[in-house]
Amino acid sequence: MPTFLDESAAQLNDLTQALHNEDWTRARAITHSLKGSSASLALAPFSQVCKALEADLRANHTDLTAYLAQLQHEFQRIQAFWATRTPA
Repeated sequence: MPTFLDESAAQLNDLTQALHNEDWTRARAITHSLKGSSASLALAPFSQVCKALEADLRANHTDLTAYLAQLQHEFQRIQAFWATRTPA
């Protein structure tokens, strides 16, 4: 899980930049990667947001800021959960 947390934090930053720069191809690639890695760890809420974002990116929707807030929220929940499971 620590690897997922580190890599996903970086990917979320990259996704934010890609969306800000309207780099839809890069945003789709990052979203697809996040969706797959979160699904493989059974992180369904995070993966479902990624799936919805990926679908909207494929449909050429450009008002996607709500997804970033949802992803950040779900990611914070994952971090908080993991923090309770690891020794100090």
